[in-house]
Amino acid sequence: MFILKVILFCALLINFAESFPDDPYGVLGISRSASPAEERKAYREQAKKWHPDKNKSPEAEQKFQDIQDAHQILSDKERRSTYDQFGTTDNHHASRSNFHTQGFPNQLNVHQLRNIIFPHSNERPFVILVAPHPAFSGSFHVERFKEFWKKASSLLEDKGFEHGWVDSIFQQYMLAELNVRTIPALVLVYRGNKAVLNGNVEREWMQFLDSHITKWHGSIVTKLSSSSERDSFVEQSLMDKPRVIFASDEDTIPFWFILLASQHSDFQDFGYLHREDTVGAYHNLLVYKDGNTTVSDKVHVKDRSLKEIKKGLADYRFDTLPRVHSMQRFDQLCPAQDYYRICAILTLDFELENARSLKEKVIKLVRNSDHLKHLKLSFMYVDVRAQQDFASSLLDGETGGTPQHNLILLRRKGNNNEADVSSYKVETDDEFAQLVPSAHINISLRGFDRKATLASVVDEFGPVRTVLSQNYIVLILFVVCLLVIFVV
Repeated sequence: MFILKVILFCALLINFAESFPDDPYGVLGISRSASPAEERKAYREQAKKWHPDKNKSPEAEQKFQDIQDAHQILSDKERRSTYDQFGTTDNHHASRSNFHTQGFPNQLNVHQLRNIIFPHSNERPFVILVAPHPAFSGSFHVERFKEFWKKASSLLEDKGFEHGWVDSIFQQYMLAELNVRTIPALVLVYRGNKAVLNGNVEREWMQFLDSHITKWHGSIVTKLSSSSERDSFVEQSLMDKPRVIFASDEDTIPFWFILLASQHSDFQDFGYLHREDTVGAYHNLLVYKDGNTTVSDKVHVKDRSLKEIKKGLADYRFDTLPRVHSMQRFDQLCPAQDYYRICAILTLDFELENARSLKEKVIKLVRNSDHLKHLKLSFMYVDVRAQQDFASSLLDGETGGTPQHNLILLRRKGNNNEADVSSYKVETDDEFAQLVPSAHINISLRGFDRKATLASVVDEFGPVRTVLSQNYIVLILFVVCLLVIFVV
């Protein structure tokens, strides 16, 4: 009788798992940070695999419908954003009642905590206030605290933090997940770390944030102690990103500089030069490009907000000839939505001895040639050995023969992987200098040579991510149930 009950329980459990709404990211087998191009590619692959006309398995029709539903959510910017925030696209569940809006601003839910704040804490710091709803605050000095939090949240936004509120009365189930034991409390989530301030939040919150952000900055800022270390840092950029350096006589890296680095690490590498002979701090960020130890430009920082400093850095997002090392970087350099932009891609085979010297000569040429600047092309390069599929799609499959370098002129066509392409063999910088303008004129008069379907760019420096599908969850539950039956 007991075994029968176990079997019935297992059947109900598995049926529940199968009926639970599918995660659209899991259905398509992509991560939550996947770009629109990666989502489209995954959708096409899954739709082709499970189309009922080609796949005769019993579950094909349902799988194909799930894939269509997932694509409808993730291809729509607003619906994807709603799902990321609330775990559903149902406006009834995503909306908030008037009761909640009377509390502190930006009330969080458990879905946001688990699927947005924690997974993306490397990209931005998040501060969570844990306090009772004002309507049920009891002896808690709510009006005074609301005024404090209004000022504090404004300061947090100026410094680049995001913030939210958890109701300690009606959301008690979230307190254990945040490690909160006393109320009110402040929780800092940053770079995979979590810290809780229990006690005098109003008096100690700035010192609390400052000390933990400084402790957790990790490798986001490289600490430099001499001019030789500075030069080495500038010259050795793995992803060909501009370098930004701030110098001061303070031993501790400034709080604002760490936040700036964490929010701009996709585009620049940051170094802090500690020099005891510096009086106070330099009033500028020093920007270096192309691995050149000569300062390219300066961004004034004295008496400026973090938002103003970030705006000043916006003009230095890329080197002169940036490396295409991920799909995200390719979309940034050569946006699919910008139909009129022509992208000039130098494909380099680093098995050839002249690859590095050609790259350096092309950088100088692009940087110094007014004629090339006038063409308003987006220049970049691809390592064909690291990006074999992508390079092959650029070159119409011609990457397996004799090693060579090529110039590709390309124009993407809307939100898909289609592009117009012309390709040319190039061996020297002089040849490059002649090819670019002549090829540009030829395209203007006659159009591109061919159409191409671009392969996705491999993320050369990103983590390998796996997605646990619903089928695996069902299988695990089934195995666990069998083990229980046999043990009994």
